[in-house]
Amino acid sequence: MPSTHNVDKPWDTDDIDKWKIEPFKPEDNKAGAFTDESRFSTLFPKYREQYLKGSWKFITQALQRLGIGCELNLVEGSMTVWTTQKTYDPAAILNARDLIKLLARSVPAPQAIKILEDDVAMDIIKIRNLVGNKERFVKRRQRILGPNGSTLKALELLTECYLLVQGNTVACMGPYKGLKQVRRIIEDTMHNIHPIYAIKELMIKKELAKDPELANESWDRFLPNFKKRSLSKRRIPHKVNDKSKKPYTPFPPPQEKSKVDLQIESGEYFLGKHAKERKAQEEREEKMKEKMDAKRKERMAEYVAPEEDGDKKKKKRKREEGEGKDKKKKKRHNYGPWSYAPVCTSILPSINDKLCVYTNTSFAQNRGISIFTTPSLAKDFASLPAFRDVSALVSQSINKPTDTYHATSIPGKGIGMLASRPLKFGERVTAYTPAFLAYLESELSTLDREALWRTAIEQLPSDLKEKFLGLTTVYGDPRVQVQDIVKANTFQVLLNGVNHLAVWPETSRLNHACAPK
Repeated sequence: MPSTHNVDKPWDTDDIDKWKIEPFKPEDNKAGAFTDESRFSTLFPKYREQYLKGSWKFITQALQRLGIGCELNLVEGSMTVWTTQKTYDPAAILNARDLIKLLARSVPAPQAIKILEDDVAMDIIKIRNLVGNKERFVKRRQRILGPNGSTLKALELLTECYLLVQGNTVACMGPYKGLKQVRRIIEDTMHNIHPIYAIKELMIKKELAKDPELANESWDRFLPNFKKRSLSKRRIPHKVNDKSKKPYTPFPPPQEKSKVDLQIESGEYFLGKHAKERKAQEEREEKMKEKMDAKRKERMAEYVAPEEDGDKKKKKRKREEGEGKDKKKKKRHNYGPWSYAPVCTSILPSINDKLCVYTNTSFAQNRGISIFTTPSLAKDFASLPAFRDVSALVSQSINKPTDTYHATSIPGKGIGMLASRPLKFGERVTAYTPAFLAYLESELSTLDREALWRTAIEQLPSDLKEKFLGLTTVYGDPRVQVQDIVKANTFQVLLNGVNHLAVWPETSRLNHACAPK
């Protein structure tokens, strides 16, 4: 009797999707609870501990809907899932196993939860063993990502899969057809076949699939045929040596000097073991010093203002036209209340803003002030009454000496402040405006901070600058003179909710324990 297996059945219609996976409901489990427990565990790296701890409640709720138990063991660094009496879907434990594997490979929890759906599968592709050289491995792994992640995004759109490149693996989630394409593309990429070729092929196939007339035809004639361009060793042209005629000499070429011969010529051969080590150490220190100098010059170059050729050409043309010096007008820049153009850093990630040096030499009746802070805080400073109204400080007798104290030299302590007479409770001792305010940060390097702070002090009026530089120091290192002075004489103040360091030259000695022994 002939087989009727492939014969069309009367109930087979075009509206039936034979590949569709029907959801498994609790009423589909006719046999009841499972007779035995299935359990799967996987380890996770230390850096995932904090994230898993925060999202474990969300993961537990998703697994409880399927009747799967789970445990996060932070001591062993492991995740465990198992079946319970409430588990009704036999395949749920396999999806839960895939879930903890994805979580261990740094897939975000909201994305990894999708693996519990029946139409989503996963694949973790190990790529480290496909390339032997570490440097070559890193470069080829970067090809999967592409510039700004563009290649990875294109693969996700064309294969309908989620991809995550992490360490030595690539985690993939999506339909089975897409996972098969992704594995082939990634393995080819690690074997030095650029993914752009596969992306072009997938784009062409996606367009061809829209045409129903080509559904039963071969697409080979539409697909690009890329050929390997590298020449084989057999076809590489031989290296052509210099065949120009040279004068004949009966003597053989001189023997090249060996390593020992070179050491004898330089005198290194006769040095002892310790002398050789000392010489090598000196050479290393010399190279290190040269590199440090070069890096310091490179950093300082950012703070050098560029030359403005346009202004120079205009001045030269005016001089050639015969304009006198008395007719020249100096161009005055408008920096608001500040006397100099602000000198700024680049944007610092810790505060998401830049820090600048602002100086006002006419502040407080030409006493002056320099502030190292953000542009927004500098704008707030400029709106204070002391900057807008000259008489605001005069009416309160600010920056005027009092007879309550005097500065004197104390044996064994340096210069300190002593009361001139008995002081009453609440009596004013000093009232001065600060000479220098600095935003309290720790991101700038010591040399960069010193360069900016030194600019702030150099821009102060000469009297205030001399008072500042005459203050005591801690280390006495001239390379970090300004930071040394600030460390020894600073007060910490809160301005608009931000900590700043403040230095008052007249009252900074109150910050020292200068009482005589």
